[in-house]
Amino acid sequence: MISILLLSRKRELMLEECIDSIFKTSSTEVEIFVGCDTDDDTDYKRLHNKYSEKNVTFIYQQRGFFSIPKYLNKMAKLTKGSSIFVLNDDCIMEDTDWDLQIIDKLGDGSIPLYGKTYDDSIDRISDDYAAFPIITRSAYDKLGFFMDDSLDNHGADVITYRIYKSAKKVVDLNKVRIKHIYHNSNEALAKRQNDLTATEMINRTFSKPFSVELMLTLDISEKAKLL
Repeated sequence: MISILLLSRKRELMLEECIDSIFKTSSTEVEIFVGCDTDDDTDYKRLHNKYSEKNVTFIYQQRGFFSIPKYLNKMAKLTKGSSIFVLNDDCIMEDTDWDLQIIDKLGDGSIPLYGKTYDDSIDRISDDYAAFPIITRSAYDKLGFFMDDSLDNHGADVITYRIYKSAKKVVDLNKVRIKHIYHNSNEALAKRQNDLTATEMINRTFSKPFSVELMLTLDISEKAKLL
């Protein structure tokens, strides 16, 4: 079984389309955990009813938007799958049998591995990490977290990737392709014009005084040894 951590905030119809695409394109068992903020006025009741016979659980937490890594780590504690996969509510799974490639490449989850997925906005971000990674159960058990929370939000996924890369535990999942809807919209692109990308933020962090660079480098190295 594959466990999916699905973050959502005030985008009911996008969330619905995302969940529908997951079930439509997968051929094996999946469990979905939807992370919702307690102040979100989205009509989750309707979606509760729609997916009442599916393995979909809605989790309400306080303002996860402000610390996505910690939010994901809390959700990951509830998972039972051999692999754990994170998505946003503005993602669509278009290719069928993406779940079979995960099982083929990552196995039964007994080996600590990081699956590098591909979304259609990757060229605008970086080709050096996955915005929507998949990790095996063994990796989660050994590290004790899904995503490193040394940095909140921007940069956390890059740090996480570097841990697995340092341990040589990265597997390319080139057939697990994600259509990232809002991320590629004109509204989102305009909003991000003056924003730092995750990679740029990490690079700036590493260009700070040597003590900061050394601290992060050593931290990544020590965590990689656990794998």
